[in-house]
Parts: sequence; C-alpha cells; structure tokens
Amino acid sequence: MNHSNRYNIKKTCLICLLSVFTGVSCEKYLSIKPDKKLAVPAHADDLYAMLDYVPVMNYNFSAAALSEVGSDNLFIPGPAWNSITSEENRSTYVWGKIPVENVYWNWPYMKIAVANTVLDLIEDVHFDNTSQISEITGMAKFFRGYVFYELTQVFCAFYDDSSADDKLGIVLRLSSDINIPSVRSTLRETYDQIIADLSESARLLPATKPRYPTRPYKASAYAALARCFLSIGAYDRALAYADSCLALQNELMDFNEIDVQQSYPFERFNREVIFYSQQGGSGGMLSENTARIDTALFASYAADDLRKLAYFKQMPDGYQAFTGDFSQKTNMEKFNGLTTAEVLLIRAEVHARKGSLESAKNDLSKLMKARYSTDRSDEIFNMEQAEIMALVLNERRKELVFRGIRWSDLRRLTHEGSIAVTLTRRIDKDLYTLSPEEIGAFAYLIPMQVIERSGIDQNK
Repeated sequence: MNHSNRYNIKKTCLICLLSVFTGVSCEKYLSIKPDKKLAVPAHADDLYAMLDYVPVMNYNFSAAALSEVGSDNLFIPGPAWNSITSEENRSTYVWGKIPVENVYWNWPYMKIAVANTVLDLIEDVHFDNTSQISEITGMAKFFRGYVFYELTQVFCAFYDDSSADDKLGIVLRLSSDINIPSVRSTLRETYDQIIADLSESARLLPATKPRYPTRPYKASAYAALARCFLSIGAYDRALAYADSCLALQNELMDFNEIDVQQSYPFERFNREVIFYSQQGGSGGMLSENTARIDTALFASYAADDLRKLAYFKQMPDGYQAFTGDFSQKTNMEKFNGLTTAEVLLIRAEVHARKGSLESAKNDLSKLMKARYSTDRSDEIFNMEQAEIMALVLNERRKELVFRGIRWSDLRRLTHEGSIAVTLTRRIDKDLYTLSPEEIGAFAYLIPMQVIERSGIDQNK
C-alpha cells in the first residue's frame, strides 16, 4: 500500500473512531473537512488504549442479547410485551419477520471497526518490543473473530457443512477502509474467517492471565474456539480447545462458600471469568422488570442446587427473574463472556458423546460439587452414557442461563431427535411456534437501514 493510500485510511479510521467514541454518525464526520493537526496513534500504548476501551469493546454485545430474547429460557408476560414501544423489539420475541433495530447490527460492527483500525495501523506506530506487536495483533483478531461469531448466531442459519457454501454468511469487514463495498460472504467463508481470526489470536496472545479479564489472553481464544466448534458440531476440535483452555485456567467458584441469598452474589471479575463481555440493546426485554424465567426451567433446579437461590429472585407477580448475573445489572446488560464452567461443560459433553464416560463424569462431578449443597458424585458415577448425556445438557442449560448461549444450543440440537425442542410463545390468545426445522433455518432480518445503504442481501 502506498503512503498516500495509507494516510487516507488512517485519516478515515480516526474520523470513524471519533464517531464510535462520541456517538455521532460516521457520515456526519466524513462530511467535515478533517483538521490537519488531528493526532494519530504513534505508539503501541495508543493501540492498547483503543482495544482496552471497555464501553465499546466489552459492553453492548447486542447480538448475544438477541440470542437470549429468542430462546426458551424466558417468557415475557402479555402486558409487559404489549408495553414494549418498539415494534421491532416486540417482533424479535415472537421470531417475527420484521427487520431488527439498528443496534443489533451497528454495535457489533463498531467493535469490528476498532479491531480493523488497530490492525491497519500496526505498521505505523512505535513498539517497545515485538511481543507488543504479537499481543495487539492477537487482541484485535480475538475481538473481530469473537464478534463475527456472535453475529452468525442471529443473522445466519445454522451451520451445516453439506450446505455451508449455499447459505448466506455475514459481511466480513477485514479492513477499516469504509470505501470497500459491503458484501455478504457464504456461511462457510464466514466460519473460516472466525476460526482463522481466533486461531491466530490463540497463537499470538500471551499465556499469562491479565490483571482484568476485559483483555483477552490465550485461554480466552481457546475458550472462544471451543464455543465456536461446539456450536457447529465439530466436537473433536471443541474438545481439543477446551483442554487447552482448562490447562491455563480451571478454577471454579464454590457456591457453598458464597452468600447465595444476596441479591447479586457474584463479583463481576470473579475467578471463573476467562473473558468478560456483556449484552446490551434488547430494548429492556431482558431486564428484571420484564423477563421471567421459564417455569419448567426453574423447576429443573433441585432443592440442593445453590443456583436456585443464587440466580433467581421471586417477583411480585409470583414468577422468577434472573438476578445471578456477573455484571450485577438489573437491566438488559447481562454477562455473556467466557468462563471455566462453560468450558468444563463443553469438555464434559464431548467426552459423553465420544463414550469417554469416566472423563465426562469427572468433569461433571467437579462442577456439581461447586454448585450443589450435597455431594452428587455417587449418583453421577452410576450413570450410563444416555443418562450422562442428558445430565450434561441439563447442567449446561442451568449453568449458562441468560448468557446468550441457549439459542445456539437449540440450533445445534435440532437434528437430535428427542433432544430437539419446539419453541412456543403465547401472547393473549395468539400462539407463536418454531419447529426444530424452523429453528435451524431461522435468521433474524438485518436492519432495513443497513439493507438500503449497503445493498446487501436480506435474509428470507
């Protein structure tokens, strides 16, 4: 790339980043003649600062919020649903075919824009040592791959290897140059890019755990890869990355040592958090004042399951609301990051599927000792494969409630017979359903403003 083109990209990057950090539209900034004195990043610390800016890079994972809204973990009582002012948000709850609000697309691509800007500026700043180059590149690629993955869960159909070349993926923005047209990739190309980004980040990021889990490290990339491969049924690869992650970080909180009757019993950056991110943009539908826990899900927590107290609070209407969130927020900003408990459950599930029952039982036993007030080890070790498989899926749902993960699980389980679920919503006299086949094919409609401005293909 010649000097003039690189300068123009840097200038455009900085202008658009101003829009990210101030909330003003990129188009408005681009219509203003830039100040020639505008400072540009000159040192590695400037790039670290961009990637460490938590309000943009770690908050408002709106696609994950959309995943949770569509799942069977919750229901919204009719009066609360009718009081939602946005027709677009009301529609997401009943899997309607109305384009979603802009935040579900724009906020993820803001993070991608920052990551791409950093990658495009790496050759132009001063580094104190080569390890900084590796870490910053790894961080940027982690964020890009992590966000690309979140987008696929709501704006793409489920990944099936036999049809991945024929299905639409997302827009893979790999440069900060806004003049490059937006085009939707195939679903295979999308997952190839996600895996490439996360794999490169796993290679480049340091193995030492950072002071705060808002910054990714090697275990974060391993955990994200394990989550991704599980979601597409690539179980051997999910197992390999789960093993690599747990070799670096494997601590669990023992709920027996926590006052689970507190309203918000968990520290935000507790020792289970491998990478911290939180949801946003659900129009209040995930707030404690609106969302209620599915009654069958709540009933599945045994009396000695400490999560029953730690995660939920009975509301005045007699139903349960989710309050066991690491973000300690009453609104829709629920934690959706990566934890050792999730990775342990990924490994346990793959072991169960492969018939490695002793390994599956060991992982389940470790988790359940930290979650139940009574020892369930004898019960676990007497189980056969089908029972272990059912238990690990049940524990997975109960452990990861309101993390934006259940929708992905529903999609990957659509072809597993009795495990597959038909989703239902009842609003007053109206009944809405999604069959397992429809869940696998379902994708939310991209915001209309995005379609009109970019000309990309809309979901069916």
